[in-house]
Amino acid sequence: MAQNYNYISEIAMSKMSWNLKVRVVRLWHILDRKKPENSNLIKLIIQDEKGDRIHATIERAVMRIFKTKIHGMGLYVMKNFVVGPNNLEIKINKHKLKLTFSHRMSVGEISDPQFSLNIFNFKPFQHLTNQVEVDENELFDIIGEVIGHGNVKLYNQGGKTSTFMNLELEDHERNNISVTFWGKFVDEILPHLDGSPNQPVIVVMQLIKAHKFQGTQITNILCVILGIPRSFWINPDLPQVAKFISRLGSGREVNLERFSQTTSQHSYSVSEELAAGNVKVKIIGELIDFWEQRDNY
Repeated sequence: MAQNYNYISEIAMSKMSWNLKVRVVRLWHILDRKKPENSNLIKLIIQDEKGDRIHATIERAVMRIFKTKIHGMGLYVMKNFVVGPNNLEIKINKHKLKLTFSHRMSVGEISDPQFSLNIFNFKPFQHLTNQVEVDENELFDIIGEVIGHGNVKLYNQGGKTSTFMNLELEDHERNNISVTFWGKFVDEILPHLDGSPNQPVIVVMQLIKAHKFQGTQITNILCVILGIPRSFWINPDLPQVAKFISRLGSGREVNLERFSQTTSQHSYSVSEELAAGNVKVKIIGELIDFWEQRDNY
């Protein structure tokens, strides 16, 4: 007999006995600042078969029960959450509520080939270049082909130096946005930029945020600093990426001169703003404190 599952859109504070069939599309640990080998909190984003998402947390009191049972990209049946308001200033998703794991919860991993692997909620480039619509407190996913890039640069704040690089991404409709990569993401993208000009470089970024100036600039700095795993993919073998490549069109020209160009005026504006101190880069401690304080409201 088939089980009846609730949808994330149905979740309300009126009860705890929700029975969800969901995929963990993101999972990361908030580390203890004094003992980095320990986690103070585990955060998850779960998604149902309709594609709706909700934020969930596993607090330290119950972490030993669940930390070995739940993994990123896994599919689970989860029952009996504590439901509370989503007061996060940085919106991981638009749901007004969030879920907390409790001792009463039941979690079981399952297999269902029919359950979608479409884990991204891509934001159209046209939306991102609209200064009115872009919300700097909203996190979102994007996909695009790299068509240009600048040089690796250094940014110094508080005696600590980080590397960053500006790139230009283009979608299947030939809309462009500028992107800033930081730290390890720079190291990951560089080998692909030196590859064959006939092989498109497709970049997927999950849960990033926009920074407005002149045109819209996308920055993944929050994901980099927090160390959220699997926030950045290059040419991944995933259904939504295959669909994106097919929409580029088999006859689309990949031009070496076009690809090797430096990024547009927008990218240089990022460098100028960083040099001028107009963009504040939060260190890991500040961001962890911010998230934990928001979660305690």
